[in-house]
Amino acid sequence: MNAAVLAHPETAWRSAVDVLDVALALFDADDRLVGVNRCLADLNPLFVTSLRPGIHFSDYVDQALKAGFIDLTNDSREDFVERLHRRFAAADGSAALVTHLDGTVVRARFYRLDGGGKLMVRDDITRIYRAENDRRQAEERFAHLMANMRGIIVYRAAPGEPMRAWGSERIGFGQVIGPDGVVDLDLWYRLIAPEDLDRYLTAERARREHGAAFTVEFRYRSPGSAAWMWATESGWTVTDPVTGAQYYDGFVLDISDAKRREAELAEAHTAAEAANRAKSTFLANMSHELRTPLSAIIGFSDVMIQGVMGPVTPARYREYIGDIHASARHLLSLIQDILDLAKAESGRAGMREEEVDLAELATGVLRMLGPRAEEGQVMLRHDWPPALPRVRGESRKLRQILINLLSNAVKFTPAGGEVHVEIRRAEGAGIEIVIADTGVGMSSTEIPRAFESFVQLESGLARAAEGTGLGLPLTRALIEQHDGTIGISSEPGRGTTVTVRLPPGRTVPS
Repeated sequence: MNAAVLAHPETAWRSAVDVLDVALALFDADDRLVGVNRCLADLNPLFVTSLRPGIHFSDYVDQALKAGFIDLTNDSREDFVERLHRRFAAADGSAALVTHLDGTVVRARFYRLDGGGKLMVRDDITRIYRAENDRRQAEERFAHLMANMRGIIVYRAAPGEPMRAWGSERIGFGQVIGPDGVVDLDLWYRLIAPEDLDRYLTAERARREHGAAFTVEFRYRSPGSAAWMWATESGWTVTDPVTGAQYYDGFVLDISDAKRREAELAEAHTAAEAANRAKSTFLANMSHELRTPLSAIIGFSDVMIQGVMGPVTPARYREYIGDIHASARHLLSLIQDILDLAKAESGRAGMREEEVDLAELATGVLRMLGPRAEEGQVMLRHDWPPALPRVRGESRKLRQILINLLSNAVKFTPAGGEVHVEIRRAEGAGIEIVIADTGVGMSSTEIPRAFESFVQLESGLARAAEGTGLGLPLTRALIEQHDGTIGISSEPGRGTTVTVRLPPGRTVPS
């Protein structure tokens, strides 16, 4: 050791105190300032220049407040001064926390020295304080989450070690967790329904042996309860990247409410389907009763129009009979649409399958709709390859699909527009029928409504056109009977494109 240092130990000690990164202030037995080290002297120039040996501790505190670097936002001046004086008087090493305006948090501790003096040790604990505050807030959030969640978190450090869990008492498994978090596994397994236990243990064994993540649903019953509840457990094995140790993480959630809602929805869906089938069956059974009187009205009015039994007088009666005849035929057409849809929905519409040439079928439908398109000044175009494969289906129903879709396209396309029909091979060897028009189009909210029964969308052309609003619902039912799907893309004022997709199983190999 340097001899000069040994010759002046007091100077050496002073130098050692000055290099410390904690602030020190020494007070004598009368609570008057003896001196401060360099760290405290560097704290705040305005504050330090006001410090003189011999000032009382209360003056020291007043000078610190006058310097203006202490944050009293959440504290009153009186409480702050009283708290520091109390700590100083006790001098037992307990800390008083002081927050600065720049966010710095310091800890002031006071110690009693031999001879009656006191030492203040002031150190910056901002990082520690913030980390502790973040940890405390995280724990509070976690505790709040677990208290309100019907679930628990489970953890097992390694095979052979006890499983621990933390969570809410709102789930029955909370009752098998000890005060130290250790889970009574024997009781845990006894809570699970015997019919579900093997499946639960199999999933857990796969995770343990192969590291496979799993999610398993099971029924359980709380101790003392007769009601079965539903829970789901998800778990996975995690390997520590540093030590290589493996541990298990997972969580268990009570899903009884979700299962109850699921059962209620399934029951409501079943009831709705039953009601729909009953309605469809009723309409299908009414076929004879509805069509027989209409056929009589049409037949007798036709006889009267032709004058088979003699002329009808006066002439105005003949006009009335013509109106009756036309109205009856229109009503019969509407009833037929309703009956066709009812049969399709009730499953009573059988299929007489045959090999159908779609190109030939479409040609006939275009020829039939030609006069209507010409009258509305709508151009009809078509496009399909010469070697288009045949499809398996019922030609009458496939023709009805084309008639309904093309009729709609022509009906909702204003004069000067066009309707284009394309039949093509689809990806996967299926068939696509695409009907595109330049008509009024539909919005994204109107497209789903177009498939609802008895709905006619509000547009100028729609209001002018007659119909039941059953065209698309019936068409979709007929397509689904052929295992196909229908999709619509449309935009108001830009037209509509309808795509019918028949699966590969409906294509006849060439």
